[in-house]
Amino acid sequence: MMSYAIRFSVLTALVVVFIVAVAPAQTVKVGGYLQSWYLSQETPAVKNDPGIDSSDNGFRIRRARLNVKAELNDVFCIDSWFEFAGASNILLDFKGIAKIAPEFVVTVGQFIPPVQMNETVNIPSSNIPMYELSDIANYLADAMGTNSYRDMGLMLGGQYDVVKYGVFYGNGRGRFNSVATYPAAPSAGTILNRKFGQGLYGGRIDIEPVKGICVGGHYSINKQDSLLVSGSSPTNINRSSYSFNVGAQGFAPLPDLFADIEYANGKIKDGSGSDYNGVTATLGYKVIPLLQVLGRYDGMTQNCYAYGKTLASKLQVKNWTFGTTAFFCREKTELVKVGLNYEIRNESPTEIRNNILVLWTQFRF
Repeated sequence: MMSYAIRFSVLTALVVVFIVAVAPAQTVKVGGYLQSWYLSQETPAVKNDPGIDSSDNGFRIRRARLNVKAELNDVFCIDSWFEFAGASNILLDFKGIAKIAPEFVVTVGQFIPPVQMNETVNIPSSNIPMYELSDIANYLADAMGTNSYRDMGLMLGGQYDVVKYGVFYGNGRGRFNSVATYPAAPSAGTILNRKFGQGLYGGRIDIEPVKGICVGGHYSINKQDSLLVSGSSPTNINRSSYSFNVGAQGFAPLPDLFADIEYANGKIKDGSGSDYNGVTATLGYKVIPLLQVLGRYDGMTQNCYAYGKTLASKLQVKNWTFGTTAFFCREKTELVKVGLNYEIRNESPTEIRNNILVLWTQFRF
């Protein structure tokens, strides 16, 4: 039997061939980036952060991504992203986009839906300020049923003047490859039966009232009754989340300032149930055009309940991350950046010390 890695490699090749075949050669654009880490954890045996395995210490490749985009004409395009850093699940995004008007854009396929926090929807992974996303952003996306912040579905969105918006309806079971390959994963599974109209749905709106200042938020629901997941008995999913954010980047009085403050809240009403809320705040400043200093606070509280809504456990996370990033450009095009981050992690009630030092690099083409 063909291994998953070989299957996905073949799938990747077929997708690239398909994109090239349906569009004239001059309309196909190819790009990508590579992110690598040198990671030192104080207590690696208990580590379970976004993108970090408990055994990680030393060098690793965090992201190795290839983008292939075919512009069929002025309206339609096919956009795809592939991830080669993992052993499988190569296909990240594969979506068709119809830009009927700036105010009306239709997207269908597998992609990052707008029903998440600002740092996962509006900040590409190649532009995240720290070595990794905040705990609350990762937890919210996973709890709501996405995988690698992605789901399969349909989005209607666009931008009118200073208002950007998107409405989404999707499976609520994560990436297609995850659905087919990892039925035991909490955010994946093979959908064998589901009532019509159920899944992950919601929307997001972002407003830029002043050039360089943006406020936004999202609301989402994932509701699925009597869902049959391969290898399990029927289960119900009933979850909701929302977030608000205020950010600044390219603000005229302080053009070198980067700031983003976000609050997120969610409820898992299925099973034993839990609720969570958190705040993440990032502040950065380019002291010179090619050198940025940064700091971030990341706090989250999770309450888990036993049946009958009795509080069974409470987890509190309060992390501080500090660092600096150097940029290397050709003319105005960023080619390489190098970052050094030190994260101070505080978790209760475990009181486990697990500070992290990360030296990371990114190469773009």
